[in-house]
Amino acid sequence: MFVPGIIAAGATSALLVGYFTTLYMGIATLSYSFLCGGLLLRKNRKMHIGFMNAGIVQDLLLVLTLEYQRSAINTAAQFSLTLLQQTHIIISTLAIAFYTPTLILGWQRYLNPNIKEYRKIWHIRCGITAFVLRTIGFFLMFSMLSVTSAKAAEFNWRATLAGQSMDDALSEAKIVSLRGDVRMRHKFKAPLLVHIEAGVFLETGSTQALFTDEFNPEQNLTFLEAKIIWKPFSIFGVQAGAINQSHHGSLLFINNIAFPAVMEFLEWEYSNWRLNINSQQAIATSTSFSTRAVGKESTPYLLTSALKVGFNDPNRFTFDARGTYFQFRNLTRGIAHDSRFYGNTVVGIGPEGAHFFHNYEGFEAGADVNYNLHKNWRVLAGSSYIYNQKGPGGGNVGTYYFGGFSYIQPDLQITPQFGFFNNESDSSVAYYTSRRFGHNNREGIVAGLEVKLPNDKISIDGQYIKANLINASPIQADRTYYELRVVTDYLSF
Repeated sequence: MFVPGIIAAGATSALLVGYFTTLYMGIATLSYSFLCGGLLLRKNRKMHIGFMNAGIVQDLLLVLTLEYQRSAINTAAQFSLTLLQQTHIIISTLAIAFYTPTLILGWQRYLNPNIKEYRKIWHIRCGITAFVLRTIGFFLMFSMLSVTSAKAAEFNWRATLAGQSMDDALSEAKIVSLRGDVRMRHKFKAPLLVHIEAGVFLETGSTQALFTDEFNPEQNLTFLEAKIIWKPFSIFGVQAGAINQSHHGSLLFINNIAFPAVMEFLEWEYSNWRLNINSQQAIATSTSFSTRAVGKESTPYLLTSALKVGFNDPNRFTFDARGTYFQFRNLTRGIAHDSRFYGNTVVGIGPEGAHFFHNYEGFEAGADVNYNLHKNWRVLAGSSYIYNQKGPGGGNVGTYYFGGFSYIQPDLQITPQFGFFNNESDSSVAYYTSRRFGHNNREGIVAGLEVKLPNDKISIDGQYIKANLINASPIQADRTYYELRVVTDYLSF
């Protein structure tokens, strides 16, 4: 049923986009859906080839048609379009350029299974590069629509310089990182909004570990979020794309990672009150959008339904409460193998034999409060409670409580915070929980200090986390974590 589901989802998306925008954008959406299907079915050689070839050939024909009718590349070269529109054409052209070696090397792999290893590697590299470029180009495609006002497009950037130190009896890491993020939001005449946050992440440093590589320095492109928001009615809408899971509000449940997902939502606002009800269907992947499958496995899913209530009086008091039902399905052996070292109960030997001993289905609830004592003083507090109803008694609950205050001046804001956490072994899937907190089977304290300089548009924050083991384990140890960051605000280009 998975292949018909991909086809149905792609066709439905294409029809919706084509109806609310243009025929060509509908065709481009169908092409991109085929590419996504081919990526998801990469373990099934015939299906992978079929979907990928359909998407690439349709893309090529679409580009040739547009070039013949509109001379798109020449128009971009004359700089008569906006920055986003020119970027769309350039990125899409680069994606088309990478299609050629991807196709050639892919067919060589299919026709000659004994092809040299370096050709296989370059096929994967070219394919991933083409897909990333095509993803960026797909979301920027909507910038070609007419906007309702001059302020319909927002294009911002942010930079982060950070240092991290982690130490326990089994591992040690000292890392310096530089990150640059770009955020684009674009409103259209139709009830559509495109939101993209992506960036470049560069790390250097030293790390030593017996079991895991989670602190190994990385240099890569990152997607914080890339989604389309369609809101045909004031109270109803749909989001689709790479949706950042930070909307769940709990690092002990799931970290700030983007999943390919669809979310339907209802929302109301009355006076200072707001209500949001949403349901999300997501493919549970890694930061590289891999499902961590070992061999041929089913696609892992995260299904959630949430209710959120908020009250906002910025001069005095703000309050947000949430409740979420969650269910993980078809978690792969690769995810289970990694989660073994992060605190979950996992049986089986090696990546090929690993599987979770317990299922993960339950509830997360929490609240966040800000109260203005005085124009210069604000008190804040928050909490998170996780309950996995499929987990073992004494190992299926996670809790986090924090409090702090802010001292506020026009040119300075200082916010110290302090918190306690207890995240038992099987409260949630350890692979997706926060590495700063040591994932699962941990309890400890969190202390942080943030200094904001509004005039300079810079924030400096530090964090200390002591994460001890709840239950003794030969593959985990008590951990100490430090982090110091300098972050700019999102600034306009």
